[in-house]
Amino acid sequence: MKYVIALLFALTFSKIDAQNLQFSQIISQSVAINESITVPSGKVWKIEFAAIYGSNTSAARIRVNNSSDIVSCKSCGYVNSFPIWVKAGDVLNFVSAEGYISAIEFTVVP
Repeated sequence: MKYVIALLFALTFSKIDAQNLQFSQIISQSVAINESITVPSGKVWKIEFAAIYGSNTSAARIRVNNSSDIVSCKSCGYVNSFPIWVKAGDVLNFVSAEGYISAIEFTVVP
């Protein structure tokens, strides 16, 4: 019981910075081979759909910050579940293929 009271006391007097998201715009964009898109400062994107096309190479993929694949070629058999959230400063790299992205952009409101 004393742990519950201590936890409630700590939560009451601690500063918790909550952030809200405010709708900004719908993004529906085709992307050229080896092009990158950066999520703008103060924004987050909820990627609803992304695809690659125009390539038969197994190297074709969309990566976040050159590390995590969110979509890769059909022969690789890897397609991520959507939606995918990406934050300000994250870079979407379209590697060895053209692509398309559909996302909802939100402004981060402190």
